[in-house]
Amino acid sequence: MNLPVTQVSDLVVEDHDLVIGTHGRGFWVMRSIGPLRQLTDEVANADFWLFDPKDPVRRFDNAVSIDYILTDDADHVMLEFMDASGEVLASYEASAEDEEEEEEEEQGFNPFGGGGNQAPGLTSGSNRFRWNMRLEGWTDFEGRIFWAASNQGPAVLPGNYQVRLTVDGESMTQDFEIKMNPRAVAEGVTVAELRERFDFALRIRDRVTDANEAVLRMRSIKSQIEDRIEQNDNAELAQLGATVSDRLSGVEGEVYQVQNQSNQDPLNYPIKLNNKIAALQNLVEGAESRPTDQAYQVFETLSTQLQGELDQMNLVIQQDLARLNELL
Repeated sequence: MNLPVTQVSDLVVEDHDLVIGTHGRGFWVMRSIGPLRQLTDEVANADFWLFDPKDPVRRFDNAVSIDYILTDDADHVMLEFMDASGEVLASYEASAEDEEEEEEEEQGFNPFGGGGNQAPGLTSGSNRFRWNMRLEGWTDFEGRIFWAASNQGPAVLPGNYQVRLTVDGESMTQDFEIKMNPRAVAEGVTVAELRERFDFALRIRDRVTDANEAVLRMRSIKSQIEDRIEQNDNAELAQLGATVSDRLSGVEGEVYQVQNQSNQDPLNYPIKLNNKIAALQNLVEGAESRPTDQAYQVFETLSTQLQGELDQMNLVIQQDLARLNELL
């Protein structure tokens, strides 16, 4: 593993890492040696094996590392993360068929592109998957550009969890614990306060979903109207269709900043309701404590404004779009 042929002055095992001090070459680290400690004949003879994960600490570890080995390449691998009762909180899967399709579709490397969702490894040997200990994020849409907000769900609470590995129909499960931040404990933060923060973050996430799903719905309706107008020579239909589209565009422009075309555009065009609500989640989860009263007040204000736009959207659909449908 790239350790040069050199004098080794000392060996130190620090938690789950092996540190080797060398002469004249600094030091060398083998991280996460937990799987090595768990190697047995049973592991060596198994078709696959899910190792017992290291228990992560909130705010110190940004993910829990899941290590597993495969004797042969797998056709399908799924990792499911569950709470103590067995309820699935997040799942990730990969199949050889999907990987082949992605390789065929890939046209080249984009140095500025995103990495997409992480997928479990399918290849024989050692594999590692890192779960960010969060639930799924809000509903997204193509081309969405936000400022100071990323699409990630709320961080799960300290407590006991399970990970289940399924390889070509066969499963294995291990338990792990997400530990409380010791600094938060020292400051008197309780699990009840963190649960309040978690529940509030869920409300924020779901409200962003409401906003984004409204954007998707309005865009779908406008696209259908455009198609109908192109297929029909009715002047009244074209005029009413344009009116409905304009009114929906007006609502959409208050929910989302439609002028954003690049990541720096929010410098010129002010963010709208869905972005403001999404950014609030970062502020709420920025500290290991209960949400502030001001955070609740901001959420209620933004949520009320969003509801006004959603009501306006529904009014256009119920009245103007209904009249348009009568002409079709």
